[in-house]
Amino acid sequence: MRLFPVAVALLLSQLIAADEGGSITNSLFRCGIRKRFGVQLILRGRTAELGQWPWHAAIYHGSSYKCGGTLIDQRHVLTSAHCVVDSQRRSLRPARIEVQLGKHDLRESSRPVKVSEVRVHEEFERNRNDIALLVLSSTVTFSELVIPICLEGIQGGDDLVDQRGWVVGWGETEDGAVSNQLKTASMPVVSNTECVQNDPDLFGRFISPGVFCASDRNGTSVCRGDSGGGMYILAGDRWELRGITSFAGLSETGSCDTKKFVVFTNVAYFYGWIKRLTMGGGEQDVDVPKRISEISELFVNIGEDHRSSSIISECQEQITMDVDWERLKVRLGGQADNPVKQEYLHPDYDEISPSNLIMLLELSNPLKFARRFLPTCLANRATENLYDTLLLTGFGGQSTTTKEFYESVDSRVVSNEQCQGAASKEELCVTDHYTGVRNGIVGGPLQTVNTRNCMFTQIGVAKNLQGNIKGGNVFSRVTAYLDWIEHVVWGVPLVVEKEAKPTIATTTWRYSKDFYFPDN
Repeated sequence: MRLFPVAVALLLSQLIAADEGGSITNSLFRCGIRKRFGVQLILRGRTAELGQWPWHAAIYHGSSYKCGGTLIDQRHVLTSAHCVVDSQRRSLRPARIEVQLGKHDLRESSRPVKVSEVRVHEEFERNRNDIALLVLSSTVTFSELVIPICLEGIQGGDDLVDQRGWVVGWGETEDGAVSNQLKTASMPVVSNTECVQNDPDLFGRFISPGVFCASDRNGTSVCRGDSGGGMYILAGDRWELRGITSFAGLSETGSCDTKKFVVFTNVAYFYGWIKRLTMGGGEQDVDVPKRISEISELFVNIGEDHRSSSIISECQEQITMDVDWERLKVRLGGQADNPVKQEYLHPDYDEISPSNLIMLLELSNPLKFARRFLPTCLANRATENLYDTLLLTGFGGQSTTTKEFYESVDSRVVSNEQCQGAASKEELCVTDHYTGVRNGIVGGPLQTVNTRNCMFTQIGVAKNLQGNIKGGNVFSRVTAYLDWIEHVVWGVPLVVEKEAKPTIATTTWRYSKDFYFPDN
């Protein structure tokens, strides 16, 4: 069955899970999109949240921690060359090096990953071409704590000056000792001219297109033990690896000089070198067919077919209220009001709870898409991203008679415990700062925005907005009902539980078994 573009009344649920098994599990993760809750960071160094930087790796020489690194795919870790060479700048034997992933505290035991090859840049010299690639001896299974970062978007070599990136590591702190817990800080990229002016004798010798400088020079910086770790910059809705910590200046006492800039290897400059060395590793990449909802959105954006896609909205009537369905119309994109041909209420909807409060509306007439009027994308297990910018929109005002368009990026997901138990296990609790009348906000979409390509992905719909309260507002989640949506709109068969009664079609929702919100 195929419907005309639909307006969807969604109250959606909890994250669906990764399947068991390595390759299929890995297909449920996308590079640069983290799966754990991370609090808003401050500009000074602080302890990172568990799972906040799931691509950061710990590199060991034997049993001793040495440097940081960054996971870029299932078989490769990037690091600094000086982290994996001897005093004669010769590559260490792979048997001497181990990599630990998903690590937060150095004192905690973690299963190491052995290294099969150490590939140091052919032209590496002291503080020049300081980059190396570690080939892992086995394929990494991704999880909420182990996710690769993105590289594919950096080959254009965009100017990084004035952008802020995040650095991570277990390097020495102000006490002169290696930190047991992972630390993180933000710092701005500066021009090479400003960097050289800071210390001509030091930086003037090494500045080239293959490096860049960054730092606030305010007491927060990298130090010994942070080498090899990445500088991560948010691009659209995902994180990219743009730099590798190479070196910084020393103070008169021999400690790390936080008043000097830090030099990073420019990953974009070495993109061709990285791809050349990793091309042979394509067999470990899992090519999983896209879901029908993803394919449909692709067709719409290239003008192939606008009948097989869906637009997500919210019927602004409570389902328990009396609705004259024959007079119900949907207004979208400034087009003529579109009568509703048929409504599809979820078969497991419970009016008392209420739960499974989701409805699809089939429109009588197809919509006309244009450059400024496109369907939203539907979040799935791989594309859902809760932990960066969340956009909430709707119509509200300071009274029940005013209907002004409202748009906010102040929303943030919190745990159900922080929400005082207001959300069920199938819902999201989200804080925001809207204080007006919420009649037109309820049912509004909660979306992630990819600023790189201007794509919007809906992750939830407002179910119960209480205002600026301690608990937060309840949203439902698109991913939990995606199977049902695809079944109604595109005729994709549902997975039916074996124990289900013959007369009832019960969908099996596969919630994440390892998803976790750490509470304070």
